[in-house]
Amino acid sequence: MYKNEKTVFVLTNKNTWRRGVRAFVKGTDGNLELRLLMFTTEHLVNSKERKKKGKKIAAQYTTSKKAEIQALLESSSYGINFVQKNDVEAKLKKPTRTIGPSDAKIIALGNLFKSADLDFDPSKPFAVLNQEYQLYVTALAGRAMAVSPARTIPAAIVDVQQSIGDVVALARKTYEEKYGEEVPEIVSEDLAFFDGLSNPDFDPIKYIAEKTDKGEDIAPTPPDGEPTAELKVEEARAKYFKILNKHVPVPKKNNIAWMMEKIAEAEKV
Repeated sequence: MYKNEKTVFVLTNKNTWRRGVRAFVKGTDGNLELRLLMFTTEHLVNSKERKKKGKKIAAQYTTSKKAEIQALLESSSYGINFVQKNDVEAKLKKPTRTIGPSDAKIIALGNLFKSADLDFDPSKPFAVLNQEYQLYVTALAGRAMAVSPARTIPAAIVDVQQSIGDVVALARKTYEEKYGEEVPEIVSEDLAFFDGLSNPDFDPIKYIAEKTDKGEDIAPTPPDGEPTAELKVEEARAKYFKILNKHVPVPKKNNIAWMMEKIAEAEKV
């Protein structure tokens, strides 16, 4: 599909001269690996010019690897934080890849192996890899590695599933505190969504809207005859909360017309 030619991806924000983008890349063995793909202008702009000329040139990531190209096109950040150089309107965007529990466990365990500087062979069964890591932690703790029934390892990080759960719980709490409501059901099990929340440029509202096929509700469209066209989104949200004593539903966060309509209805009561 992509042959062997190089494909160039660029950041949408030209003020950023260097940034790593995380992507779930599928290996030849079919397993997913979480990679950090580095966008940069180092090969395009002299370091002395980055704050001047560099701001006119978008940071790039170039690759000819099919798996990386596929992963970037399936990223929730495609069309938001970066695009393919010849696809500024993000028409090549593919459905966002949802990471299942089994994939997440392999990825998490692979990261543990990497942090411990151990060789990781994703072609092995998860149970075998998990046992290898447990034996490593046991040895590191100074315990004898006896070939006997499995024992609880004195390190919470060994519980890969728990580690994933903790990350999701923290992301869920952060979302609820920021938006004043629970994570919508449509993304409640979407690990790609929770991973995106750790990215300051990730737009959860737009992501949810795309998942629910309601992207048209995101664009603010002030109704005829009402002087709300210049009202900022933040002001509309604040007034909505003041009058209705609750936060704006996520799909309507940027729809000023909808918010003002609900405010008007409440004021009539």
